[in-house]
Amino acid sequence: MIDTFSYQNKSEIIEERIRWARQRAKESESPDMHGYAIILEVLYNLARERAPEVLRQLEKVVERTDAFTYDIQKLSAIRDYIRDHISPSEQENTRKQKIQYLKEGLEKLLDWDVEDYLYDLYKSIRSGDLIPLDFDFYLERVRDWAYFTGHRLDWETKIRYARKEAAYDRLSSHIKCLLSNPEGYMQHLKSGDLEKFVRELCKS
Repeated sequence: MIDTFSYQNKSEIIEERIRWARQRAKESESPDMHGYAIILEVLYNLARERAPEVLRQLEKVVERTDAFTYDIQKLSAIRDYIRDHISPSEQENTRKQKIQYLKEGLEKLLDWDVEDYLYDLYKSIRSGDLIPLDFDFYLERVRDWAYFTGHRLDWETKIRYARKEAAYDRLSSHIKCLLSNPEGYMQHLKSGDLEKFVRELCKS
């Protein structure tokens, strides 16, 4: 098997995916493909800077994605976690532990049980089949945004925007928890009390 890393801080697989997405975005003028190309590049550059040790695991995650809203938001959540929680200035032992958890979490993100759970959760909130207890918070945020930006939104559009925001935040919370505490996340997924774990015990 050919090693896809010409050096530690590089992934030919991800770079090729970025080139492909850029070209497809130009040809199709698709907003989703454009967004996919952007998040791939931003995430890749951030991972090279903050956590090059996880590029192999990140490759596998990227290979399973495409220019779909769910995949774009999943990659965005990974980006947010690395940006907010992995710092080169941290104490060496702390950073090593976080990097190890991040590696394990990215590997678990490829587990079909995890993938199915996250996708079903995201889809249920987007479709309105699942209404989060804090949904009014997102609805109010959309109302405030529309008011201060001068956008006139009908009720259905406000609901749709609020669902999108709520779905991303819930997905992001789960991915943050998985990447910071993969063992605990998997234990609670199997025991059936994952939502409580993410909500109450996986905040830091």
